[in-house]
Amino acid sequence: MKPRIVIIGCGGMGRAHAKALLGFGGFELVAASDLMPEPRAAMQKVAGSIQLYDNTEQMLERERPGLAVVATASKFHRDLVVAALRAGAHVLCEKPFSVSLAEADEMLAIARETGRMLLVDHQFRINPRVLAPLRFVREGSIGDVLSMRCAGKGRHGGWELVETGTHLFDVAMLFGGAPRWVCAEMLVKGRRATADDIVDSRTLGHLATGPVVGERVHATIGFENGALLHAEFCDVPSTNFVNVFGTKGTVHVPLGVAKAEPFFCPKTFVNPNDPDAKWQPLPVEWGKWGQEHNIYTYDLWAQWLADPKSKPMAVHGKHPMDAENGRLSMEMIHGAFESHFQGGNRIALPLPQRDHPLARRMRKETTK
Repeated sequence: MKPRIVIIGCGGMGRAHAKALLGFGGFELVAASDLMPEPRAAMQKVAGSIQLYDNTEQMLERERPGLAVVATASKFHRDLVVAALRAGAHVLCEKPFSVSLAEADEMLAIARETGRMLLVDHQFRINPRVLAPLRFVREGSIGDVLSMRCAGKGRHGGWELVETGTHLFDVAMLFGGAPRWVCAEMLVKGRRATADDIVDSRTLGHLATGPVVGERVHATIGFENGALLHAEFCDVPSTNFVNVFGTKGTVHVPLGVAKAEPFFCPKTFVNPNDPDAKWQPLPVEWGKWGQEHNIYTYDLWAQWLADPKSKPMAVHGKHPMDAENGRLSMEMIHGAFESHFQGGNRIALPLPQRDHPLARRMRKETTK
């Protein structure tokens, strides 16, 4: 019998998960929930045979799923993830994992208490387009990793630090190890952002990811292997990627859903106009799912559930998408906000204060 799975949230991401689950076929998608009728109607067109609910707790009680996907905006993750874990389900949570580190701490504690798997959908860390350059680097083909550079998609910098940065920072950890510190600066109209510039992400027409600040964000993160990541999120057209610079060469790691290839260059900090740069595509070993990248998430999850002792692609004995990594991404993001409001100082990770750095400063402004 196939494991029963439900989806919480019928918006665009929820429907994308439904399509991936139906394409995978290894789980039985039985139901989905959403407070609003319009997304439920849209989900019905994607998965017409499933039961639809306007009450998540009712769905969990009636369906008793073994697995649940939380595909809402991160503002709602804490309550929904906890409800699913308490109902006995293993949970895959969309990114960003949480609004605050306190929420992330609580969800991870409840996952340990209930003995359930809690994953964050950082699917790029198991995508063949990322695994190919990761193997190349780990084989020593670019020598010692010196530094990395990444960029967002060209949207509001503060919002994208949260929404896209969670993916980019997660991939950077594959090459650099655990993050140790961060420093950052955020600009609005060419000046340093102040507490008056903090806005709720929803005022920007984007998902409810909590407070954000800065049209342009520049951050540097130090990792345990000594490598540095230089991250830029600017409100100008761009594509998201991670470049890894080593003592013997450079690799380009493309992210996003575009069918871009990873590349290698046998030079470090190469000039793009250098005729001797000789960029070479890295061969990607696509699995049975080809470039249907969302399905790899479910295939790997099914392998772990079918044979927990096998632990394919395990990192320190844990599933590669374990929510601990999701929390580490949030540490870097919130550390960047904290650094900016401490004058760009280097901030050690993990953060001692677990509330949201921007929410804390908004409270201070309102109490003056």
